[in-house]
Amino acid sequence: MNKIVLIKETSERSDKDNWVKNALLSYTDFSLESMEGCSQNAQNQVTHLMERALCNDLPNPFNLKDVHEAIIALEGKESLDRKIAFCGAFNLPFYYVVYGNAPHEFVKLCALKEELSLIQAFNSYKEFSFWIKSIKGWHSSSSFLHYEELPFFDKELRKYTAWPTNIDCFISSKNDEPKAILEFQNAHKNPIKSHENNNYFWGLTQKDDQRRWFSQEILRVQSGLPFIIITWSKIHQGFILKKLEKVVFPNFANVELKNLLRAFVQKRVNGKGNRTPRQLYDEICNGYETEELYLENGVVKTKINKPPLSYENKTFPMMYFSHSHKEETNHANLIEVFNSVIL
Repeated sequence: MNKIVLIKETSERSDKDNWVKNALLSYTDFSLESMEGCSQNAQNQVTHLMERALCNDLPNPFNLKDVHEAIIALEGKESLDRKIAFCGAFNLPFYYVVYGNAPHEFVKLCALKEELSLIQAFNSYKEFSFWIKSIKGWHSSSSFLHYEELPFFDKELRKYTAWPTNIDCFISSKNDEPKAILEFQNAHKNPIKSHENNNYFWGLTQKDDQRRWFSQEILRVQSGLPFIIITWSKIHQGFILKKLEKVVFPNFANVELKNLLRAFVQKRVNGKGNRTPRQLYDEICNGYETEELYLENGVVKTKINKPPLSYENKTFPMMYFSHSHKEETNHANLIEVFNSVIL
């Protein structure tokens, strides 16, 4: 029987210029991994954490043991062990998707622990995309800016339902214990000293960050892991390292509140508008509700904050941080700051 060979394909762009990631890998005892697929449903739960690989010629019938050996050869056993442990933080199995075109389109959804098991087989990419839609329970209309760079698999899926988003990075200890979720932010347009997450959350730019952070907050709450944000730049010196405490959200259906938040940040940063930031803040606090996520018996639930809201009570709609460190001129103490937050 021919040896099964798997090939790693990804829709993610390279992070080879990320000096922060390279430094953490070189000068700490932690391992850094990403997760290619993370599916969340309409009930705000992470339901599937997945990796994937292309197989140009999968035998029919195929042997699960041979596929398992091919996955280990591609990913590395240590990396797989870390990913299995990370999935355990969500009380989920680690799923692995093997797909290909020969002799016809196929997708094999497997689960991996000590051994590999087949969960479900699909006879086409279209059929698999409908399964993705069924586990999400909602439709995403987001466009992809670099469509031509996508693998054929992703192009076909996007005709119906796209492959789930990825998890940028998670951190594991020497014994494969997951320690934190880590997001890298490349501040390529503005100097480090002027970067502020809440400005983008409130709507300083045309598109606010609220939906994206809702997805990240589900990860933080459901896993119980610390969520670390490191902002870096290819152009400017320095870095920002923050530990997220929680995110308080406006009601996404409330256009008036979202517009007030946009006016609030535009006045704070650009001086635009007739009312002062304090007047806008007071109107938001006295007239609107916010919501935040919490975990109860392993299930992510939503808490409603009634007015009056306030920054002091952490009910005003914004991102709250339990730790924040900014270096505007050098990188020298990145590792020291990172270790002080993680250890």
